[in-house]
Amino acid sequence: FLEDLGAIPIIYSPERHDEITAYISHIPHVIASSLVNLVAGREVVPELVAEQMTVAACRAHLAAILPGGAAREAQLQGYEDVAARLGEPGAPQRAASQIIACLKSNQ
Repeated sequence: FLEDLGAIPIIYSPERHDEITAYISHIPHVIASSLVNLVAGREVVPELVAEQMTVAACRAHLAAILPGGAAREAQLQGYEDVAARLGEPGAPQRAASQIIACLKSNQ
C-alpha cells in the first residue's frame, strides 16, 4: 500500500525514529518564527534550529521573554511592528490577490 503511494518505507531503531521526529516536529515553529522575522525585517523571534535547538537555549530565550525578562518588551514591540506592517485583518487574502495579479500579468 505505501509503495503504491510513492512512499519508501524505511526501518529505523526507536531511538533514530525519535531523533528524526524531534527534528521534523520543529519545522512548523521554525517557519512561523521565520515569517514573523521576514515581515518585521529583523529578528523578533529567535530562530533556534539544528544545533541551536537545545534545552539550555530554549530555557534562556524563554526566561528572557517572561514577565520581567530582558527581551520581553523588545519582542512585544516586534509583534506590534509586524501587526502594523500587515495592516487591517485580511492580510492573507490581500497578499493572495496581489500574487495572483502578479502571476496573471506575467502570462
